[in-house]
Amino acid sequence: MPSKFSVVLLNYNGANRLSTFLPILIEHTPLSNIYLIDNASTDDSLSCVHQYLIPSHCIPLQFNKGYAAGYNRGLDHIPPTDYYILLNTDVEVTAGWWQDLISYMQANPQVGACQPKLKNFRKRTHFDYAGAAGGKIFRLGYPYCRGRFFGSTEEDKGQYDQGVEISWASGACLCLRRDAFEEIGGFDESFFMYVEEIDLCWRLKNKGYAIRSYPQVTVYHDGEISSPLIHPRGYYVLRNNYLLMFKHFSTSQKLWILPLRWIIDWAMAFGYLFLGHLRPMKSYLKVCLYCMRKSFSIHKPDPRY
Repeated sequence: MPSKFSVVLLNYNGANRLSTFLPILIEHTPLSNIYLIDNASTDDSLSCVHQYLIPSHCIPLQFNKGYAAGYNRGLDHIPPTDYYILLNTDVEVTAGWWQDLISYMQANPQVGACQPKLKNFRKRTHFDYAGAAGGKIFRLGYPYCRGRFFGSTEEDKGQYDQGVEISWASGACLCLRRDAFEEIGGFDESFFMYVEEIDLCWRLKNKGYAIRSYPQVTVYHDGEISSPLIHPRGYYVLRNNYLLMFKHFSTSQKLWILPLRWIIDWAMAFGYLFLGHLRPMKSYLKVCLYCMRKSFSIHKPDPRY
């Protein structure tokens, strides 16, 4: 078992979550391997963290940089390590979790990233919305998971207990090979939050790395229980899905997929409106303007990728 691995949490105003989940993490993980990056929290997060972690393992950022840039900046301050396990502050880990993930990565050098089985913290018999048993991409560009399709999650009956190749691993609990992460330049910061792990895994696969599910480990995530489109952050979910398609789909794919997506997504927007959810309609309108600007601009790919 290597000594060089880091469990890294990214926090923003999560004092309540930290007080609940950090003691459980410490119970099952060596304290010297746990780091926390704080995205300029305005609550009592830092006071809470200092009760548990080694002071030098708390990395405060001056501004809230979101998930992608927050991790990129914070990981620069962590001593060299062989593996990163990026963990949400609202995840309950279980006994042996990190040993099994790291052992799996050691035994499979072609794997650039993997995720455990993610189940819902409040409905523990069911998969979690954010990752479930591993992510896939529908042909029309919609991300979904083994164990979750759109807003519906399945009960875990062992149907996904076989580890398989997946399209993307969830950022809620993401085990990464550090040299692979650095080879592709880390997270694309234009995503800010949501979908950035899908883009990261897409680029890892383009470099020849495998992305795998590892359901022999189970963790519990206190996250979304339905589509996040109805929440204030829903705009980023939708916008970043389109950004993913603009970035990775070929021209021929865009010519038929994007018009079809517009029809489907507008139908979904009116469906939300019919159900009394105004916020998704506002998100779709903002994304419409974003896509128009994107379509009529010359997009030069970032040379890091």
